[in-house]
Amino acid sequence: MMTWHTREIDGEWFAVATDDNLRHAQATAAARGEKNGYEGRVAGPFATEREADLAGRRAEAEAAGDVVVYAEGGLLAVLTVNSPASSYGLPVLRVEGQDYGPGDRVPVLGRLAGEWVAEWAAQPERTAGEREAARRFIGK
Repeated sequence: MMTWHTREIDGEWFAVATDDNLRHAQATAAARGEKNGYEGRVAGPFATEREADLAGRRAEAEAAGDVVVYAEGGLLAVLTVNSPASSYGLPVLRVEGQDYGPGDRVPVLGRLAGEWVAEWAAQPERTAGEREAARRFIGK
């Protein structure tokens, strides 16, 4: 499994992925004298550690097949079936580790999860896959 952590390098923040394969690749790159053993698995630079952390958490969610609904200001919200609260392949809305159904009020948003996801799905830049995940979540 890939996990992300933050690292400060020369005053800038980066989100860096690690897993067993990546550690091996990094060691191999170092042995070859290459500067960056994290090829393709570094996000950044970011101004703050919080931004780097959010980028890493977003990448983990996307790698797990989750649909990112919101990722700004340190807040991450995804539609996921990777939850005990999900059943029959229907996604739940996970906001900062807490799972919500369409009729649940999400305190940090101050509104119902289903209303918020429906509004997000109606935006023209949404892909067909994102709209389908939203439709399954809302139940329409």
